[in-house]
Amino acid sequence: MLSNSKDKILLDSDQYFESIFQYSQNYAQDINLEGFFGYPFTPILDGEQRLKDSSQKSVGYFSMEFGIAPSIYHAFTRTNGFDDSNNYIRYGIFSNAHEKMESSIEIDKILDIPIYGGGLGVLAGDALKSCADLNLSVVGVGVLWNKGYFRQRLGLEKGQSSFEQDWDPATYPGLVPFDEKVVVPTNRGSIYLRIWKYYIYSKDKKHVCPIILLDSDCEENSDEFRRLTDQLYR
Repeated sequence: MLSNSKDKILLDSDQYFESIFQYSQNYAQDINLEGFFGYPFTPILDGEQRLKDSSQKSVGYFSMEFGIAPSIYHAFTRTNGFDDSNNYIRYGIFSNAHEKMESSIEIDKILDIPIYGGGLGVLAGDALKSCADLNLSVVGVGVLWNKGYFRQRLGLEKGQSSFEQDWDPATYPGLVPFDEKVVVPTNRGSIYLRIWKYYIYSKDKKHVCPIILLDSDCEENSDEFRRLTDQLYR
């Protein structure tokens, strides 16, 4: 029985690894039987199998945004590091005095995945964390916003100025792209959506709830369709 159980784990894990986009080149060091970006790998398989099991009840949680806060809650690590754009942004601060006085502050941590704008996203993220803690079979479904919500700069004369958020999903620890794409037919042509996943671990790291993030920045799409998942609340 033990041998059969090990064989099943190996089979399931091989299928999982093969489903990841460019697994051998970019993810094999961080996703394997030994772990998932520094966390246990077995909960990933268990969570995926439960969602596929028709004999169990599962729930899909749909939200335009998810505030996950990985910089302070179960932060993953990546063997080869990540792009500088995934570092926490520098904030500019201005003085309330009449004269122009500016300074800046930097915080040494990874940028939170910029796919939320505020309270709604925080609520959605916290709901999934609670589901993981309760070992519920729940999957989040949202959007991979390639340019985030926005980043801001505060100035004494002009007030708030907003800019697009540059970040790199491909090197963000714990964020994984898959080969499979969703195809949505429309009267203006088909829209291809790549599937990315991020896993919310329970506090004890024994259970997970995955988040599926859809991304239209695919080479099969027109420029117009590729921009559909550019920016939250554009």
